[in-house]
Amino acid sequence: MNKSRVEALTDGIFAVVMTLTVLEFKVPEDGNLFSHHMLLLLLIYVTTFVALASIWNAHHQIMISFATSISIVKYSEITNINTLTLINS
Repeated sequence: MNKSRVEALTDGIFAVVMTLTVLEFKVPEDGNLFSHHMLLLLLIYVTTFVALASIWNAHHQIMISFATSISIVKYSEITNINTLTLINS
């Protein structure tokens, strides 16, 4: 699987999860948006959003380092194969 396809898949998953966290918000019956309950829900939402965003960012950093290490491994394998071919010749 291509790196960009994996990143697109995980971006979509994170987008869905972040969207689902908003669905818990309901307009209070009394219309008071600054009640204790609403402020607590807002705090929980912001905390969850920041946690998910940091996990998403870490995932992208891991994918970047993984792609770099894979390319280094590929080049080292090619070098090893070329060396073995020259030795066996």
